[in-house]
Amino acid sequence: AQLAQRLVVMGGAFGRNGHYGNVTPVAEANIWGDPAAADIVFGAAWPVTIVPLDVTQETVMSDSYVNDLAEVAGEDGRFVRAISQFYQGFYNDTMGIWGFPVHDSSAVAYALHPEFYATETGAIRVVSEGIAFGQTIIAPDGRNYPPGAWDNRPSQTIVTGVNAPAVLDFYRRTLLGSP
Repeated sequence: AQLAQRLVVMGGAFGRNGHYGNVTPVAEANIWGDPAAADIVFGAAWPVTIVPLDVTQETVMSDSYVNDLAEVAGEDGRFVRAISQFYQGFYNDTMGIWGFPVHDSSAVAYALHPEFYATETGAIRVVSEGIAFGQTIIAPDGRNYPPGAWDNRPSQTIVTGVNAPAVLDFYRRTLLGSP
């Protein structure tokens, strides 16, 4: 942990921006898979930034955006369109949108362009049993709470907002070879 400059994780759901978990009402799939390990990672001495569903679901590649990529970005754009068809269909069936959220790529975009995002800091815990299994919870910095589960936890960063057009423009420029 001492050698890590920072860790950027796509995972978790904090119930902001009207977005909740994708496996349960409170749990996101990556964290739900091993919440005890996630809790250890978020409690380590290295700086962690979490890019949760709350934000990744705000950046959506629409059908027209993906079709435009296929036309202007050559083979790479056509590849993105080809591999995203099933994903688009899934989101159309489950959320009523013809497009898809940019989940994992949002973590990469944050690492390269944190100025596209708003953040908040605080101690993070992950519930590893019971009805809230996999839930990520922040105790915001600057708030006083009675002694408890957040004591002696490092302050970490969660992403709370995004300039979605800037992220989509960055993705497009990257595929075009001019990031």
